[in-house]
Parts: sequence; structure tokens; C-alpha cells
Amino acid sequence: MVEDMNEMKMHEGECRFCGQKQEVMAARQKEADEIATLNCNCSGSEEYRRKQDLAELINETCELVSPETGFVKMSDEQLEVLHQIAAMLASGIISKVTLDIADSRCVMSEHKDGSLTFKRNKVLQLGGDI
Repeated sequence: MVEDMNEMKMHEGECRFCGQKQEVMAARQKEADEIATLNCNCSGSEEYRRKQDLAELINETCELVSPETGFVKMSDEQLEVLHQIAAMLASGIISKVTLDIADSRCVMSEHKDGSLTFKRNKVLQLGGDI
């Protein structure tokens, strides 16, 4: 009899950073380890969650392209640059960065309370050089 790979059951998940184990409901061991990592209170897990949350915010914000928002779609390469910079911010390597990319001015920063911000502003420039 073949076991249903999507069947939820108890697994002992292990945090990938500190090795702390906890019982979690998951379909597979890999998923259990991810859940344990996300639920752990170690510093490695905290940084991992910050990186993931900031990456998700960047993806959600940059996907909002339409005539109503006026933003153009960013290329995969441009999004990758944003994600690399976001990882440095979440790791504490940098505390604030402003980047002009595509038709936007993107600002990422860490606040004194530890929260992270990503904002995409429309850049409209008129005029020119003579």
C-alpha cells in the first residue's frame, strides 16, 4: 500500500539553525523541519523569518503592476537585486538603502524597534539636459 505523501501526521521537526526539536503536524519531514525553524526562538531562526517576511513584502509590492498603480513590471534580475539587498538589511549588514530601479525609487530600512520597511515609490521625471 502506497502512503499518501500529503497526509498530515506528527513529525519531530528540527530547527535548521540550533537543532531544537519540536513535535509538529506536517505531511513530510522537510516541511516539519521548516515549521520547527519558523517557530523557534533562536537568533538564526529570527533572522531567517525577517528575511522571508521582507522577501514576501517585496514580492507582493512589486507584483502590484497595473494601469491604476502606474508601475512597470520589474525583471527577474531587478527583483533578485532587491532580494540580495533585503537579505543584507535583515542580517544587519546595512540599515537603510535607496535604490532607483525600473521606474521606481525603492527604499528599505530598519527601524529602531527592529521592524523592516520596504517602499516602492513612482519616479516621474520631466525635463532634460540642454
